[in-house]
Amino acid sequence: MTTGNWTRARLAAAGLAAVVLLAAGCGDDNNSGDGNSSAGGTTTTEASSGSGSGSGEVCDALDQLKSSVSKLGQIDTSEDVSESLSSTIDDIEQDLSDLADAAGDEVKPEVDQLKSSLSELKSAVADLGTEGGVRAATNALGDVLTDATAVADKLASTDCKQTGS
Repeated sequence: MTTGNWTRARLAAAGLAAVVLLAAGCGDDNNSGDGNSSAGGTTTTEASSGSGSGSGEVCDALDQLKSSVSKLGQIDTSEDVSESLSSTIDDIEQDLSDLADAAGDEVKPEVDQLKSSLSELKSAVADLGTEGGVRAATNALGDVLTDATAVADKLASTDCKQTGS
């Protein structure tokens, strides 16, 4: 029982870290405008549909992916963590597929890497009850966040680039 509570607490902490990292990575980061306002850590990107030089469809798909990834930090630890994580991962995979369709080959290497990381996270979630399972899931979650940030950064610097304030 104590081990289960510890596992839930660690996963909740990892999920919270995930949201913070994604918010920091997906905010107003590498734009060539004068606004460099990612210091808050919880800023969401203002690069929403039609606000940049690229396709509104791509930016909408990116926003949806960010929203789904942020749900990793909202897992209810009083319920079945594995089931909640698996459902969220499925949503992320669908959103990633939609983004890949909208963006085409432009972010293919980044999308492929994120798909690989999601697959590793899925496997790690399935093994949560085993020795080292929490550590593997935490590491895999970190990889997903890193790779999701890479996708967002790539699109933020091209398709979803912000224009002025």
